[in-house]
Amino acid sequence: MTGWTASVPGTFTRSILKDTGTGEIDRMHISAKFDEIKGPLALELVTSEDALSHVRPKEPMTVVMRVRVPRIVSNFGYWPLTTQAVQKAKTLLDAGKPVTFEEIESSNLADAWRFGKGSK
Repeated sequence: MTGWTASVPGTFTRSILKDTGTGEIDRMHISAKFDEIKGPLALELVTSEDALSHVRPKEPMTVVMRVRVPRIVSNFGYWPLTTQAVQKAKTLLDAGKPVTFEEIESSNLADAWRFGKGSK
């Protein structure tokens, strides 16, 4: 498992409807609204389920969303490689520099969806 975490300030509300006879929760509604993001987010790498379970919220509420990406993370980039990633790798190799994920891909998670015919 590989993941990235980011903290974004905002507010949330939670409403719970319980059955008064049994005390069991019948319905629950959670709403979150995030403040405008100004500038880039600081991403923190998480590489295991255990590490994810130890991420501590700075505020009383944490919203966790798992998004499966359509490409696999490898040591040198998302797989399958895009044409742009291959060109970056070739340039690095020609210059005698190591090819790493950080040199090939950006920290923008949206890059994981940029692939296929004609991708750059």
